[in-house]
Amino acid sequence: MDEAAQARAGLRRWILEDRSPAVLEAVPPPALVAAACEQGLAGLLYADLAQRGTSWPAEWLARLHDVQLAWLCRGVQQLDCAARLQSTLAGRGHRSLPLKGAAVLERWYGSAAERPMADVDLLVLDDWRGALDALLASGWQPLARADHAWALLEPESRVVVELHRAVTSCPELHPVDAEGLWSRSVAGPGQVARVPAAEDVLVHLCLHAAFQHGLVLSLVQYLDFRKVQAAGLDQGLVLDIATRMRAVSSLRAALAAASLVVGGPEPPSGSRSLPAAVASRPLDLLAPSVPRLARVRWRLCRGRRASLLWHTLGASDDGSTVTGWRRLPHAVRRGLRLAGRPLGGLARLAPRASEPCPADETVSAAAHEEPLAEAVLRVCLRDFEEVRLRVTGDCMRPALEPGRTVILAAADRRAPRWGDVVLVRQPEGLRLHRLVLRLPLRRSPRAWRSKADRASAWDAPVGSAAVLATVVALEGTAPRSPRARVKAAGSLLRALWTSLLVRMAPSVAR
Repeated sequence: MDEAAQARAGLRRWILEDRSPAVLEAVPPPALVAAACEQGLAGLLYADLAQRGTSWPAEWLARLHDVQLAWLCRGVQQLDCAARLQSTLAGRGHRSLPLKGAAVLERWYGSAAERPMADVDLLVLDDWRGALDALLASGWQPLARADHAWALLEPESRVVVELHRAVTSCPELHPVDAEGLWSRSVAGPGQVARVPAAEDVLVHLCLHAAFQHGLVLSLVQYLDFRKVQAAGLDQGLVLDIATRMRAVSSLRAALAAASLVVGGPEPPSGSRSLPAAVASRPLDLLAPSVPRLARVRWRLCRGRRASLLWHTLGASDDGSTVTGWRRLPHAVRRGLRLAGRPLGGLARLAPRASEPCPADETVSAAAHEEPLAEAVLRVCLRDFEEVRLRVTGDCMRPALEPGRTVILAAADRRAPRWGDVVLVRQPEGLRLHRLVLRLPLRRSPRAWRSKADRASAWDAPVGSAAVLATVVALEGTAPRSPRARVKAAGSLLRALWTSLLVRMAPSVAR
């Protein structure tokens, strides 16, 4: 087990053993802090360590404290945005209720620092299209679109809101009883005025975990289950709601996964909820594991698989229904698009504000939930002039030596230029690589190419939103950027030559 997995396992045991600090002593503080940020537990971990005392080095406690403050500020801002948006929609005749993190934070956590959110989820119960049009007309910026939700950016606060018309994609598979949901809702205890009943929250969490994320979540998302289940639920009502939403299989699978990962009540009996291979490896249910989403959905929709395929291929991201003869060519086009994406196109990073979603693109809004460590980094880049990161790996030597600290400025503060070393999000994660090619079409989803100085091939093409920051200096040296246009030109030529050799290889073999 590598150090990162060991840290995740330690945090899981920490939750299972009621946050006993003794279980964390065997995990190195650097790995534990990184895992706590990744799993959304940095705020809870700092609060516990500060209260009970620890022999940790002050440096790592200070890092946890910084993350806790960043999450607290961001969470309060997100809740304020949710409250304002709910009030605005209500004034226009649109009832709405929060989902997921926004539905659980103020009721079952001590503060926003204990339950970070990548974005705010709001389910519109009346005239979703009208509510969406009203927000777009008032300046909200669309980031990503899916058949069940759009991700929107509020320009003033820079808070991302997912405006839902359904709890999951393929809305017809899991219909929402708007009147029943509203009649059971209660007054919120904090900024958000009205929230779903605890029984509805649990069913929604189960659908989100199972159908949207293939049972792969962060630890804090699994902790939501324990906290909601401890509220004294009406189990008969939970099962009735799940039956009406056709979500009984998702309810059983998600509760079984939550019981395995963080403890808590067992799911209702009646069928095997988790495959034996999954049940024997609980860490496989934690991010950043790759979910087998298509396989999980296939299992969950036993008896409705034809409907799953039809609604997946016939989905429309504008909330409309494709009917008549147009449905078949629409399904064929969508099937071809999904075939070229990871996990069948059901999960991918959503474009950001600087990269509007193309008109014909359908993106899973659920996949907009980026890793929590990256979400914190984005907040820091937005709120601070400079951010410091430590270099790992030697792919950028000698420009960036392992262990050196780089000073970053957000891309909107210091626009990346050709030859800059940038922090770029690649499919395998964040990388500090050099920008070697920038196409003139800045809004193109394939406008940027980066490359490690010591690598032969360049990275996958990305859109401008994937370039988060620019390295403006190295700590401990003169305030000078490691930008090098000559090195960028050499790297570009090397990448082109490598690409040419790869393309010629099949011809040579023949």
